[in-house]
Amino acid sequence: MKKTLLTISLCSAGLFARGQFITPDVVSSAGTHFSTTAGQLSYTLGELMTETEIAGSFMLTEGFLQPDLLITAVPAFVPAILPAVYPNPAGDFFNLRIVGGVEAMEMGLYDLQGKRVAQQFISPDVTERVDISPLPAGVYFIRISDAAGRLLHTTKLIRSN
Repeated sequence: MKKTLLTISLCSAGLFARGQFITPDVVSSAGTHFSTTAGQLSYTLGELMTETEIAGSFMLTEGFLQPDLLITAVPAFVPAILPAVYPNPAGDFFNLRIVGGVEAMEMGLYDLQGKRVAQQFISPDVTERVDISPLPAGVYFIRISDAAGRLLHTTKLIRSN
């Protein structure tokens, strides 16, 4: 009899059990909503970002307050590039060769604070030698963009002594 009651209790307990679930709602103590003829913006402090879209000078970051994604435009196709940076770690120079891409590209070299420390225009399928002898040892980022300023690729470079 005890086994039967225990079995019935365990089986019926599953009917009343509740699991954890995630909803696209945010409970927050601060935030606001803006509305103009051009669009609306709602935000809360501490809200997680789930996706960011950039078009020209406009940036939209989706969070939990915008649960429905409506795609109104497809971004322009940016050709894939394959940069080769060698040697890495580099001494007084590094070589940069880009396979693929567009005709006019720009290479910017940035330090960890985001300051551009070098800039050079590059062509696809040509090996460019970049002099970094005046720079101190450290970690740098190579940012490759097209003529319109769209980011094509970012890679890390280590400058050694």
